[in-house]
Amino acid sequence: MQLGEAISFFLSFDIKDIIEHEKELANYAFDALSKIKNIEIASQRGDTIILFNIKNIPPQDVASYLGNRDIYVRSGAFCAYKFKEINNFSNAYVRISLAMYNQKNDIDKLVQVLKTGGNFIEIL
Repeated sequence: MQLGEAISFFLSFDIKDIIEHEKELANYAFDALSKIKNIEIASQRGDTIILFNIKNIPPQDVASYLGNRDIYVRSGAFCAYKFKEINNFSNAYVRISLAMYNQKNDIDKLVQVLKTGGNFIEIL
């Protein structure tokens, strides 16, 4: 029953609108994160999955800090161990995944919390 409701919900949207919304959010998130000192972004502008790190702070610490503030991200290598060799980047990342249910205020909250982080984020 719940699966049917979920499918009906998603089918009530036009796929073109979903894609446009997600792309707009991705660009907005990339631009906002790019303005924060000491953030290194491994993804490209427009990607709906954004990998980033904060210099000198383990991604797991960042993910835990954000999670304690009701911002749920993932951290780790995500089975992409070759990514470091290809892009000369870290072994692990913080990952945000944007979808149709996200809004700009979700990104604004993420950016604000990153900018006003606790003691271990004072380098921002």
